[in-house]
Amino acid sequence: MKVILFVLVFAVWLSACCPPRKEPLPPTDAIGWKDYKEGTTKLRGRFLLKKGESTDNGKVEIKVLELIPPNCAAHVGSFERQARVKLQFRPFQSADSVLGSFS
Repeated sequence: MKVILFVLVFAVWLSACCPPRKEPLPPTDAIGWKDYKEGTTKLRGRFLLKKGESTDNGKVEIKVLELIPPNCAAHVGSFERQARVKLQFRPFQSADSVLGSFS
């Protein structure tokens, strides 16, 4: 009886564990504030920022507020299962700012 209980508890414990997450290598193509196109999409730049860091071009500031790791216990295909970032966009002509979460 103890063996069956042990196996059952061990199986439940294993199913609740998340595999270790291997961090990807940082991108090497952070070009900064430079207009370019990818397909039909116009982009203003590509940046590599850490939590708390910001960049601006004199018109708008982009600040990384939070880096959110994926939740491996979430349902497959759910938004929580993806790594996300919370950004703050602040135009210099306005006191308002816009927050957004992106994956």
